[in-house]
Amino acid sequence: MTNDRLASWLDRSGLSRGELARRVKAKALLWNEPHVATSTTRVRFWIEGQIPRQPLPDIIAAVFSDHFGYRVTTYDLGLGEGAGAERALVYNSSYAATVEVVADLGRADVDRRNFLAGVPFAALAGIGPSRDWLMNTLDQSPEPGPRVRLEDVTAVKNMFGEFQKMDVLQGGGSGRLILAEYMNQHVYPLLHRTYSDDVRRALCEAAAEQTYLLGWMAYDNGEHGVAQRYLIQSLRLAEESGNAALGSHVLAGMADQATLLGDPAEGRRLTQAGRLGLTHANSPACLADLWCLEARALALLGDKIAAARAVVESEKAYANARLDEEPEWAAF
Repeated sequence: MTNDRLASWLDRSGLSRGELARRVKAKALLWNEPHVATSTTRVRFWIEGQIPRQPLPDIIAAVFSDHFGYRVTTYDLGLGEGAGAERALVYNSSYAATVEVVADLGRADVDRRNFLAGVPFAALAGIGPSRDWLMNTLDQSPEPGPRVRLEDVTAVKNMFGEFQKMDVLQGGGSGRLILAEYMNQHVYPLLHRTYSDDVRRALCEAAAEQTYLLGWMAYDNGEHGVAQRYLIQSLRLAEESGNAALGSHVLAGMADQATLLGDPAEGRRLTQAGRLGLTHANSPACLADLWCLEARALALLGDKIAAARAVVESEKAYANARLDEEPEWAAF
């Protein structure tokens, strides 16, 4: 059965089958998938209805997204749902791949919520991200395009404050669809553009804050598989920003979720990673939160003495917290 969707997108793009094959190979290398092979003949097979194995559908979708300047999904191309939801569990060393994954996750959250709502929470999926975050491995690869300015980032950060107020006042993810649409239409596209190093760090910090908030809204709504994927990608963006305190804040959210879902040992390990991350950063509010979450995990593990000690440490840290000295995400 012919894949009319793919044929239509290829026709609209003006690309030849050979050029599509070349771009798919190049994108596969960018995604650290050097063994992916394709050709003009394989493109013909896809148009004739053959569904290629992962990661090819996601790579093909990324190529079309780059060409058109907006997100095109595997679903749009008639190549199935793709592995975007599972890729969002991966803490990718490639910044370019991370940008693609988080954009795809946001698009699915708006356009195909029923599909995304069924993704499971993956136990122990935080081990790799927390380890890699601490090791601080980066691969900075912004793509060409209009240059992002600090004023653009300031606008994004101002919007974060409004969405956070909405979440605090109403909870339950009431503003999540609005935030997801804002991220899809405005913030995630900025990540594909070019910028100076200072702007890149500021932009990744702003995107990490809002991606975390999307995850927390999903958490509030009981959609833990979705929340987990947003939190992992938020942690990767926080690493790219160089903001250790923000990364520790994301790890606190991951720890809270792990403990809530019945794995206090994993929750405790994530809080410990977060506290290590604060070694060279100052956020007493975040430190208090991490100690408090560790106390909860220890209590569930039955270690009363260690739990009590963690409560004391949390109180000591909180006594040093000053709202006007903390970042906006710590206000709650």
